[in-house]
Amino acid sequence: MKRKVLALIFVLGGITGAAIGGKLTVQDEFFRWRSAKAKVVFSDVKQLPVPEPSPYGSFEFKGKVIFEYQADKKGTKSKFFHRISPFFTNQDKAERFTRQFPKNATVRIFYDVKNPEQANLTKKDFPFLSFLLVLAGVAFVFAGMSFWKSTRVR
Repeated sequence: MKRKVLALIFVLGGITGAAIGGKLTVQDEFFRWRSAKAKVVFSDVKQLPVPEPSPYGSFEFKGKVIFEYQADKKGTKSKFFHRISPFFTNQDKAERFTRQFPKNATVRIFYDVKNPEQANLTKKDFPFLSFLLVLAGVAFVFAGMSFWKSTRVR
């Protein structure tokens, strides 16, 4: 009897874990991001008037890149602008960054379907932990079912 209760707990825990993991995986931002082509409208290096202190050094330069892209917003194509402005400790690194994005170049960006104003050069990471919860839930269901079956044979 105790073995059947334990098997039932495994199965119910597995179903619950798989359901929660599935819901988290589907709701994750990863699936909302779409790709689009963007045009670089501005790319330059700016020296900061006052260096920004940081544990990694003193940031004295700022690379600034502005992209223009079109995205669907409630059924209509709209133009959006996205700015990237990382800080750098020296001018060479800042110039190397901005050279990757020359003015009028076309680059691929990823934007959030629910909020097209948000864009990135890289897509969000796959929700691995949520998906792992689904796999663990399925494994628990199978383990519980096999445990239940082994108690019936005896």
